[in-house]
Amino acid sequence: MTARALVLGALASLVVACAGAGATARERHSALDEEVRRVSTEVSRLRGRAFGHEVPARTMGCGAASLRLLEIARAEGARCSPDIERAIVALGFIEREPVPAAPGASRASRSDEASGDDASRPCGLAFYDQIRKEVVVVDGRSTPDERAEVLAHELSHALQDQAFDLRARLRGVPRTASGDHDAEELAVNAAINEGEATAIELLYLWKQGAERSWIQGVALEDPLAGAAQVLGVVAPAERARRLDAGLRSVQRGARQAWSEQRRLGSRFYFHALARFQYLAGCSFVAEAYRRGGWELVDRLRASPPTATAQILHPERYFDRLDGAVSVAASDFSPKERAALLYENRLGELGTEIATESEAPGWRGDRYRVLSRPDGATVVEARSLWRSPGAALEFLAHATRWLRSMSLPASSFDVIERRGSAVVLGAGIREDELSAFREANWKSRARDAVSAESSSKNPTLGLRRRGVDGTPTCELRLLEADERSKAEAVLKAHLDRTARGCVDTDGRTWGLRSRPGGGFSWVEERSDGKIVVATGSDRANIDATRAALLQLSPVAVKDAR
Repeated sequence: MTARALVLGALASLVVACAGAGATARERHSALDEEVRRVSTEVSRLRGRAFGHEVPARTMGCGAASLRLLEIARAEGARCSPDIERAIVALGFIEREPVPAAPGASRASRSDEASGDDASRPCGLAFYDQIRKEVVVVDGRSTPDERAEVLAHELSHALQDQAFDLRARLRGVPRTASGDHDAEELAVNAAINEGEATAIELLYLWKQGAERSWIQGVALEDPLAGAAQVLGVVAPAERARRLDAGLRSVQRGARQAWSEQRRLGSRFYFHALARFQYLAGCSFVAEAYRRGGWELVDRLRASPPTATAQILHPERYFDRLDGAVSVAASDFSPKERAALLYENRLGELGTEIATESEAPGWRGDRYRVLSRPDGATVVEARSLWRSPGAALEFLAHATRWLRSMSLPASSFDVIERRGSAVVLGAGIREDELSAFREANWKSRARDAVSAESSSKNPTLGLRRRGVDGTPTCELRLLEADERSKAEAVLKAHLDRTARGCVDTDGRTWGLRSRPGGGFSWVEERSDGKIVVATGSDRANIDATRAALLQLSPVAVKDAR
């Protein structure tokens, strides 16, 4: 979304608003005020808390709303700059082309995937302006039948603000070295706020007898009523008198909707993060209510979770305080002077999105994006896991994230596990590989990652990047005591008579063609370690083997 698109959208919405001025606009505003008062009363009853004062409401066109949302973001300290855009492109967090809506996607998740001019106006259905202290309903984004549900959500935010001062909590979110809000604590803060508002919104619908929220894509089942109908017995009390049952229904529905609407893959990062705040946040808040009512929900703000892992696994917050381990960035710097574009944490949620895999063993991480003088970018990501096995599981799926990154061709990606720690570098030049490895594993006080540097049986992988992010060569170095893992494949590559053999010395190395295209290489080095590589051609394999010597030097045998 460009600044020009925002301004044009705002002007267009102002023209439409002015064209409709007069008695009709006044009547429309009066009707909105009346509905706000009615829904406010219901929200107050559901939440068990009175509003301190009435909440003003207004309508706004999509262009003006998107412009206002950007103003709010800047006022709250969000960095909106070309540096951020370059960083998220490098990380693969921006979609390169429109993506169809996922099965079961909600109206809310589809509302910003519009076509045509609206594609540049992410304005949502409505929002609570915590600076002006008013609810804004976006024209044409919700139907008259949906208006009360939308208001129930946004008025819940207004009630939160009156009780807890939402801006004060946001100001308390720590900043990273790049000056950005810590993504984990920001996501958790949003999950509590949006989760509570979503719970009230869905409870409002449940009380009205609705079976589903089409806005959130959440089913609102009433098992007692269903069972009574099947068995032909007396129906349970009306829903208005069974709100605890309603919140259980809300929790079940939100959990199911999260599993259906969560979209994995780094290009879906922002979409998944948004649905997490509403759906996983709703389930977490409902769990707090189940354990201690609204009083415990209130206490979440005094002592909030610190990681998305605790929202995804509520027992890590309610049963035992199991937050994140602090992980610092290394002191690696490219040979050319590099600027820090962005630094933050993926968390368990971000790791799952980027690697397209569950990450329950996550304990902590830190990643950063550096910019070279020529504009090329470098990514470093350090993480700590609950066990070496969990670290290996991450290692197996991390290449999915690497493939989505937008980094220079012919640069190298290195990923290494030692014990329960993993270090990943992407966009590294060959003559920087040794310095990268040294900076990331050298012993430093209070560095949880480098504390694992002396662990036995490390795992080292290296890949050379192609133009589109796919590797032209992928290589793994096996330790000498892992020889048994490569015994069969080494034997096959050393057999001159085997089908597909291209070249071999018959003793220590062999090159074979692969049925699907490309080549594979296996080599037993003089230090006993085994190199296993696949590549598009011999040149890329040889270039990656040469780069490996920067990470793991050894006497080189002539393999020509």
